Amino acid sequence: MALELGEDVRQKLVDAVAPLRRTGAHVSWVPPENLHLSLAFLGDIFPNTAELVGSALDEAAGVSANFSFDVSGIGAFGSKRSPRVIWAGVGENPPLMSFHEHVTGLLQALDLSIESRRFRPHVTLGRVRSARGRDALLSALGSAGAIDFGRVEVARVVLMQSTLTPQRAVYSVFHAAEFAP
Repeated sequence: MALELGEDVRQKLVDAVAPLRRTGAHVSWVPPENLHLSLAFLGDIFPNTAELVGSALDEAAGVSANFSFDVSGIGAFGSKRSPRVIWAGVGENPPLMSFHEHVTGLLQALDLSIESRRFRPHVTLGRVRSARGRDALLSALGSAGAIDFGRVEVARVVLMQSTLTPQRAVYSVFHAAEFAP
């Protein structure tokens, strides 16, 4: 499940990632068209379960008003010397947190396994695959700092389908639920 980004925010993220890519670090960078804010990762689910998830999203979105969130800063999960995931941050946002809590509660009621870690909203930019180029990447990350990528206006939540190809994962929208007007 995900919240989509506006094209302006997406382009600013692509521009900010360019110097990081030039480090030559062994990172699997997320293609621009796949950038989004994940609310929950469901893994492999059956089509009938996906339909139930779509209904849960309709229910959650139907009682939620549109909201927005700001994307700013670049950081990494993992240790300072060994980053695992490069991300763009999402500022503190009560409506986002409330929506996340509501929708994950509905998914748990469907007996779906939801990650138990505290939800830390972010946009994944890349996954570090090895130590190759790590020092250059760490230096570039230190220079990236607190970039403001802009505000995302949320009007719908989507259930994404991921199709693995030999080149990369290709995401498509399986179900979209519009927020209450």
